Amino acid sequence: MDTMAFLVWFLPVIFIIHDFEEILMAEIWGKSYRMKIKRIFPKRRPFGLAEIKAWQTPTFSIGVAIEFLIFSAISFFSVLFQNYLLWYGAFLGMLIHMVFLHILGCFWFKGYVPGVTTSVILLLLGIWVLALAQNILQYGWGEILIAVLIGVLLLAIMIPSLHKLMGVLSGWLNHYALEQKID
Repeated sequence: MDTMAFLVWFLPVIFIIHDFEEILMAEIWGKSYRMKIKRIFPKRRPFGLAEIKAWQTPTFSIGVAIEFLIFSAISFFSVLFQNYLLWYGAFLGMLIHMVFLHILGCFWFKGYVPGVTTSVILLLLGIWVLALAQNILQYGWGEILIAVLIGVLLLAIMIPSLHKLMGVLSGWLNHYALEQKID
């Protein structure tokens, strides 16, 4: 476990375990707390709820699958090219997302937010993986700062883009369901 070729695969694994909780709970949470969500998040609702026309777990699952493929590709190409700065940034971004959107978001929402349970559990594992990676890579403060900027930029682009895509996918799935009525 002392090689980066092994450690990089924690990015897609931790991500997908975390997002399984979101996949399972986001639709139920969105329906259960619909009015509270509208009150607390009047403009930008979490989990793409503002963009999705007819909330569906399959819509969210497609967004998660795309993110999983992106994180898996980052891990693969990091090993292939022996360059881990993008991976380090993506991993940091994922952990920052867990802290700010899920753990702190839970306090702001004053209740359960999908993803908080796995965020709390996996955050410690993620910090440990980053510490092992840092021990191997020996990044200086400049490289770590660049990695943080990469991670924040990656998430700032990826999350809103996928939420907008989820709105389109929701419309397509809804249209498909209406066309496929079997008598």
